[in-house]
Amino acid sequence: MPTNVTVLTRDTALAALADFFRETPFVFFGSGLSCGVDPCFGMGALQAALCTAIQTDSLSAPAGLEWETMKKALANGHDLESALDQVSSEELLTRVRSVTADHLVGRDREFSWKIASGEMEWPAARLIARMVSHRPRRR
Repeated sequence: MPTNVTVLTRDTALAALADFFRETPFVFFGSGLSCGVDPCFGMGALQAALCTAIQTDSLSAPAGLEWETMKKALANGHDLESALDQVSSEELLTRVRSVTADHLVGRDREFSWKIASGEMEWPAARLIARMVSHRPRRR
């Protein structure tokens, strides 16, 4: 093996990653950033979409019972995440995932063209532009 070749080990990979992030700004955007585009991306809108799309009679008895329990929790003021924590039915979880995906894809279609065409501005665009224009110079 040539002497100038570094062997890739866990330690060398972690050191390289640490060096990269020390020298390069890193920004992670969570899904909540979409709420700045429109409230339809928020949890309240998702909760409404789930309650409209999922009907107890379209589920098996156990999944339907969990759905009714979840809806009662929501009606009693629990947030969507904590209400979903009580769900164990794979059937119901699959349905929730499907409705969530449909909801988000529909909103994304609605707003992505507006943003891409310049009809509206993505709220994070100015933030990213400012970060990029004020980034440290590379050595």
